[in-house]
Amino acid sequence: MRTKLRGKISLLFIMVAALIAIPAVAIASDLDTSTLDVNVPATSVTLAPGGSENITIDMRVTGKQDGTATFKVYRDWTLSGGTFTGSNAQTFTVNPRAATDPATTFSTTGTVTVDPGQADGGPFNLQVAGFDITNSNTTGAKLNNRTADIYAVTVETPQNNDITAPTITLTTPADNDVYIKNQVVNADYSCADEAGGSGLASCVGDVPSGDPINTSTVGPHTFTVDAADNAGNTAQVIHNYFVHYAFDGFRSPVDNLPTLNTVKAGSAVPVKFSLSGDQGLGIIDSGYPASIKAPCDAAPTDAIEQTVTAGQSTLSYDSVADQYNYVWKTDKAWAGTCRQFVLKLDDGTYHQANFKLTK
Repeated sequence: MRTKLRGKISLLFIMVAALIAIPAVAIASDLDTSTLDVNVPATSVTLAPGGSENITIDMRVTGKQDGTATFKVYRDWTLSGGTFTGSNAQTFTVNPRAATDPATTFSTTGTVTVDPGQADGGPFNLQVAGFDITNSNTTGAKLNNRTADIYAVTVETPQNNDITAPTITLTTPADNDVYIKNQVVNADYSCADEAGGSGLASCVGDVPSGDPINTSTVGPHTFTVDAADNAGNTAQVIHNYFVHYAFDGFRSPVDNLPTLNTVKAGSAVPVKFSLSGDQGLGIIDSGYPASIKAPCDAAPTDAIEQTVTAGQSTLSYDSVADQYNYVWKTDKAWAGTCRQFVLKLDDGTYHQANFKLTK
């Protein structure tokens, strides 16, 4: 009987000891580790393709740690094809700590960027957590991950509310400006979208701003600048400009306005002028030269010192003197009157000289 009683008492002691030991082991296990919790205070954001947002990352370490530990977090992420890729990792160091020590805290900032090619959708969940945890001690309490945080990104292309066209400033060529043939004139223009608009997409002129415009041919020309913004609004500015020959007036024996050139009616007058080089013989506009009746006013007079043998009126070019020669045949019936000689060139310009015809 006593032997049985002793056996039962021994068994009871063993069971009680086992029950006491179980919670003691659980408590020791909880205290023999430190844990890392990661938190992102802002939990979600909506971004357009190509957009980005700054985020704050808070980290908290609690619990016992026997050695020095390190861990990393990515500060920057890019969302492309629905997947996040982390970069710019930052390393943090946790010194040894007791289980009852206050939490060790860290904080950093990062950026979440949406690739311009990312399609609308979401939310796409970014898990922000520590990684590459190292512990200097091989035994004892070590650092482990406990919680990560989710940062939700929704991708949404903003609605187009920009209905204002870009502005164009075309400085050169100015509207209706006149230039000399082969003159070097550099285009000068710029474009801009309104503040807060969708942004300038293009600004294109007949030549790039700063490059020479076309002055190689005489006559009227246009210069056009087109602009567009990212909302599809467009604008256009067109300036007219003119290119003329370098006509520097009539040469001797003809005097320029306002002088009255006196000459005997019926004489042939050599009209000479230069256009700064040989421009060909097709420089006179159709129907010209011409002459019209003019008043014989009190203008100063000067006799034509040189006439030529009357013949068919013709145009020629003298390369040595760099001048054109046109023989203008006057009519004997004009005696006692005054007339104006009118030369219209194919660049659209008119040049006149006045004559007093004597008997």
